Amino acid sequence: MVATGLIFLYILVTVILGFLANRVMAVDLEDFLLYGRRAGFVVLYLTVVATYHSAFAFLGSGGFFYTHGIGFWEAGTWTVLSGAITYTLGVRIWVLGKSFGYITPADLMADFYESEAVRVVVALVSVVFTVLYIQVQAQGLGYIISVASGDRITFEAGTLILLVVAGGYLMAG
Repeated sequence: MVATGLIFLYILVTVILGFLANRVMAVDLEDFLLYGRRAGFVVLYLTVVATYHSAFAFLGSGGFFYTHGIGFWEAGTWTVLSGAITYTLGVRIWVLGKSFGYITPADLMADFYESEAVRVVVALVSVVFTVLYIQVQAQGLGYIISVASGDRITFEAGTLILLVVAGGYLMAG
C-alpha cells in the first residue's frame, strides 16, 4: 500500500508542478517541442537518461538478463554510443534548426530533400512509432502500478490512469 501511495503522490506532485509551470510560462510551439532551444547539458542529459531508463528498458532489460544471461551487459554501450552520436550530429542539427527554424525532424528532412512528400513520410513514421512507444510506456507503468499495489489496482486501470494523466498533462501544454 505504501508503494501505491508513493506512486500516486509522485503523479500528484508532477501534475501540480506542471500546472504551476503552465501558469507562469507563456508557451508557444517552439517552447513546447524544443524547450525554446535553451536546454542546457543537464536537461538534455536527463532527457536522454529518462528515455533510456523507461518502462521498456526497466522491465525488458531485467527479463532479458534473466533469460539470456550476462551477455546482455554490453547493451550499456548503446548509451555511450548514442551520446557520442548525439554530440557529433546533434550540435550540427541544433545549429541548422536554429538557423532555419526547424522544429521537427520532418522539417529538416523536407528542406534537405526539397520534398513535401518526405515531410509527410517522416511525420507519419514519427507519429506511428511515438504512439507505439507511448503505448509500451503506459503498459509498463500500468504493470508496475498493478504489482506495487498487490493487484488492488488492475493492470488495465493503472495503464488507463497513466494515459489520462499524461494526456491531460500534454493537452494542458
